[in-house]
Amino acid sequence: MERMTFYKPDRKPFQDCRSTALRMAFLFVSFLFSLFAFSQPVGEFKVKMIAPEGYSVGKITVSIQIDKTSLKGKTDNTGVCQFKLPIYNDSLRIRLLTESPFYAPIDTLLTIRAEKDIELSLSPANLREVSVVGYKKIVKTNAEKQVFNIDLGGLLQSAKANLALKRVPGIIYTDKGYQLAGNGKAAKLLIDGIETTETELGKIMAGDIAKVEVRRIGLNDEASSGEINVILKRNRANLLKGEIAAGTQLSRAGFNLSPSATYRSGKIDLIFWSSYTQDRQKGKNILYRDEEEFLFSEYKNRLQQYSGALKTNIRLSPKWETALNYSIFGYKAPADVVWRSKGVNQTAQYNKESYFSHFVNAVIAHDINANKRLFFKARYFNYATNNETAHPYTLYKGKMNEWTGEILLEADSIRFLRDYHNIAVGIKSIYRNTLLTASRLPYRSDVQQLYMKDQFSLNKWFDVFLLLRGEWYGFNFQRTGSTRRLAVLPTISVNYNGKIGSFSFVYNRHIERPSVDFLNPEVFYINEYEKSQGNVHLRPQYADRYTLNYSRQIGSGFLTSNVVYERIGDMIGGVYMTDYNTSTYENAGKGRILNLNIGYSKPLFKHALNLNLNITADHTAYKIAPAFAATALSEGNEGWGLTSTMNLSYMAPKQWFLELMLMHRNNERTLNSTVHNKIRLDLTVTKSLCNDRLDLSLFYYDMFGLFRKQRVRYKLKGLTQISKVYSPSSFLGISLTWRFGKDFKIQSVGEVINNEDIRTK
Repeated sequence: MERMTFYKPDRKPFQDCRSTALRMAFLFVSFLFSLFAFSQPVGEFKVKMIAPEGYSVGKITVSIQIDKTSLKGKTDNTGVCQFKLPIYNDSLRIRLLTESPFYAPIDTLLTIRAEKDIELSLSPANLREVSVVGYKKIVKTNAEKQVFNIDLGGLLQSAKANLALKRVPGIIYTDKGYQLAGNGKAAKLLIDGIETTETELGKIMAGDIAKVEVRRIGLNDEASSGEINVILKRNRANLLKGEIAAGTQLSRAGFNLSPSATYRSGKIDLIFWSSYTQDRQKGKNILYRDEEEFLFSEYKNRLQQYSGALKTNIRLSPKWETALNYSIFGYKAPADVVWRSKGVNQTAQYNKESYFSHFVNAVIAHDINANKRLFFKARYFNYATNNETAHPYTLYKGKMNEWTGEILLEADSIRFLRDYHNIAVGIKSIYRNTLLTASRLPYRSDVQQLYMKDQFSLNKWFDVFLLLRGEWYGFNFQRTGSTRRLAVLPTISVNYNGKIGSFSFVYNRHIERPSVDFLNPEVFYINEYEKSQGNVHLRPQYADRYTLNYSRQIGSGFLTSNVVYERIGDMIGGVYMTDYNTSTYENAGKGRILNLNIGYSKPLFKHALNLNLNITADHTAYKIAPAFAATALSEGNEGWGLTSTMNLSYMAPKQWFLELMLMHRNNERTLNSTVHNKIRLDLTVTKSLCNDRLDLSLFYYDMFGLFRKQRVRYKLKGLTQISKVYSPSSFLGISLTWRFGKDFKIQSVGEVINNEDIRTK
């Protein structure tokens, strides 16, 4: 058998293959070791962009930087941009940036974890850095309300909600507070449907506002002055912030201290604030009768005012929420008073005036489904007044306790007769218990109310708002017996939206009931020649109001105009019946009011300068009722008036902010007097420091001291009486505000009860 011969390869190639195999094996082992010993799992990371109004925003460029690596993407139609990132030790530190022509850029450092998505809220861009390609619609109007988007351009980052409201078209800010154009009374202020004050608005950041709702007619209250409802953004993030504001007056003794704190978790919202003010005031009054000085009085007042609030929202489940709010307000104003009359000098006397109130609101809200909501509401209100004088000694007291309960059902998009309706049905009960100075027996009253609302569209141009309130109310005082009456209070509003703007016609019947101050039969004593007395037999006052409104956006500006005609019956007014020194309250008049208003608001110079201008002309005619014409010493009052207001703000370079308020109301008329006013000019200059953590403000109210000088002319039979009043309205001051923590967002549960049927001083 042939012997086989094998080829024996050279030794060097064999060594190269073995070396290569060893290298490959080493790399494979190293790879496996790196997977287990130094694992770098890849996780999906999603970023969602939310607009200030709460909707998702697409086409936002999002960039992520990790060490030297950069990733970029854009949000889709749902506002989401998705990345795949390696996660180290279950977390990773990244830098996130956004770009958009319409929203302010974001540049922030974040620590992210696997499978944990991030939601970021966008803010409107500073329009000084944006090329305008169109004008954003700032309002939605229907027959029930107007909903405004808030423009934050030209405001400091630390600006508050009370400043942002001054820019809303149709809202006028005066010495009386916030008013709706065409209405001489202060509007009711609400935050997420909960009644609030201007002080509390000064605690809410302007950037937290999602929108502002303006209603000329309240749903179930006699809010003839209208409602301004500030809707805040909804944000689930855990937030904590605080603020301390302190100020002092430079023109006279006085200071203010106001701390606040806010907290939010996934289940609870909590906000607390308080305020304390001390102020020393001086004023005087000179009374002329038949062109001769009859009375001179002068006072020095030491005011101490305090207020505070605690508000909580609790989300019990996705369908159940509750809110509980408690607030207090009070003041003490001891004063030294000196007066003289026609050669008779009164010795110096001491006067003590005080007021204190408690206010509790509770709401439980249940979402039955996507279109139906049920609310249970309760409210308690208590207030007490006290006025005590010496030489001679007099004591005037008034106190009221009020309990209210309400159940409300709301249903949206209910189809009926080929149209979709937004309806609401509610019942409300009010009980009031009033105690007076000399009486141990209370004055009791109650109101039982049923109301129904319907808002629907007729076509793409017209929509209708219908509101019907029925009230069964009663009252009694000691042994005078009880009385019950039925009141039917309808409201109808028809609105047209077209290319030329929005037109609306509103008819409303409303009622005002007298409060304890008007019912108290005790004498409120100022001096021997200035006294007032209540009347337990007062009846409610009714009025019918007709309003024609027009509004239109013109570029970035906004034009508003309205005509208001009102007829008042059983008018409650102070009249002189027996002498010229004591006035009493009677249903002694009837009135007609015609009001013409035009307003214009516009941002200028790329939103650095913002203007809100309003001019109102009114004709008032108050006449004495025939039953009192022969006995009353008052004559009635009639005439024209003109009111002009301007709110101007300017955002200067280097975080300087200037605000100017100009107001001139030439006269105000009551049933028996006319108050003649002079111009008022308020200036505030603010400098923001330390990355918006610290604000330094200088304010000068009533700069020229003109507004503090008022002249009151009385319309009396057989006597010419004029009073010159010098009030402490002019002062110069400085304040310092320090902020810490993060911005706080609060979530709405539902509107609380608001009673506006009772008239107070």
